Amino acid sequence: MSIDLSLLVITKDYMSAFWSIAKRKNDTNGNNTSLIIEEFKKRMLEWENLIYGLALFFEAINLLHEGNPIVETYKKQFRNIIRNGREVLDKAAKLLADANNGTVNSHELSAYDFNFFNSCPNPDEFKKRAEIFYESYVKVFPNRPRDKELSKEETFQILEEAIKQIGPEGIIR
Repeated sequence: MSIDLSLLVITKDYMSAFWSIAKRKNDTNGNNTSLIIEEFKKRMLEWENLIYGLALFFEAINLLHEGNPIVETYKKQFRNIIRNGREVLDKAAKLLADANNGTVNSHELSAYDFNFFNSCPNPDEFKKRAEIFYESYVKVFPNRPRDKELSKEETFQILEEAIKQIGPEGIIR
């Protein structure tokens, strides 16, 4: 009933595209391509964190409502959102690699839409919860690698931290 969080770790391909050195050149409009590439890398990481936060939120829901049929209803929805997010980041990694090779105009990086929450009901709420759960994870386990599986107790620790921001009634403060 749970999502394998190790699948949400940045892969080797992401890292090679993510950290490759940008060519220091200006595009035809005078914009500094290397700065645009650096900003794109930051955006990629932010959205990677949101996917992880959403997976943490789903894990917490699974634990809170273990055995409840409603969880099964939402399971497919969460997996689809996470899959869509992965696809968006895969495309972003390819675009970044192409930009580093000089085969993509920097304007394509600036215009790239990472928002994979658009396909879900209440996209702003989903995004906010993902942010809160990721921030709670970082606060509770500041130096923990993502590929290390969380125990039920650790997931509850993250949930308790998130509830401080969300509130016990589920209302985001």
